[in-house]
Amino acid sequence: IRMVRITILDIIFMFIFSLIAGIAVAFYSYTRSSSKEMCAIASGIFIGLLTSICPFCQIFILALLGASITLEFLAPYFPFLKILSLSLLLLSLYLLSKNVKLNEKKK
Repeated sequence: IRMVRITILDIIFMFIFSLIAGIAVAFYSYTRSSSKEMCAIASGIFIGLLTSICPFCQIFILALLGASITLEFLAPYFPFLKILSLSLLLLSLYLLSKNVKLNEKKK
């Protein structure tokens, strides 16, 4: 039983998140650019995945990382964290697109 109700906004977030994350990872694998873009991609994906599941279920993901806490106290902030996640992914796309333009000018 899911502890937090799924709304239409959650479904829209997951669709947009998966689309942008997929494009960002494909862009990164195409350009193989610096670590700041990869840091933005990884941070955006990590935050997005943590906010896309219920707070109680996160304990299983965090247990894989060695932590033994739940993030139930962050539940009121999930909408802001989702926006942060999408912002980081969009920032990485912007930085990666600048690298593609610079590489094309050098050729």
